[in-house]
Amino acid sequence: YQTLEDTPGRGFSFLMGYDAAKVFSSAWLPEPAHALTPLRHRLRAGAHWQGRHIGLFYGAAWLGPEFAAQPTGQATGVFQLRLRF
Repeated sequence: YQTLEDTPGRGFSFLMGYDAAKVFSSAWLPEPAHALTPLRHRLRAGAHWQGRHIGLFYGAAWLGPEFAAQPTGQATGVFQLRLRF
């Protein structure tokens, strides 16, 4: 999410990130129906191109399993087109 409105720079930028979280309880996945995993891992990367009037962003994330019965993690993505006129 771009937070600086008047950023003068144009061109490409890239981002990468990783985090791990320990979840002790969940309103969406109540126990004992779903045993939570000890740690949740997330890995993300994105690319942004900013022109004079157009900005394009694509980002993807891999989300590790959140509960024991979930066989694998999942991948998500987002695309953003920003037009200034």
